[in-house]
Amino acid sequence: MTLSKNFTAREFSCRCGECEYSNESIKRGDIDLGLVALLESLRADLLHAPITINSGRRCVDHNIAMRGAPESEHLKGTA
Repeated sequence: MTLSKNFTAREFSCRCGECEYSNESIKRGDIDLGLVALLESLRADLLHAPITINSGRRCVDHNIAMRGAPESEHLKGTA
């Protein structure tokens, strides 16, 4: 699913591959669209280059496995 001109939901999906936020299961509401808009603006207006999303959304189990903070922005789709 396309979130903006240069970003897809798959880029922000949880990397565990087993949860509701993995791969094609992720939905538009799982990602903060304000963050996507900010990243799109940074890419287009400032960097003029691609931005790689390493980890945008995590499920609780994957966040624990990655030793993420209990209130991690990854759990909210705002990382």
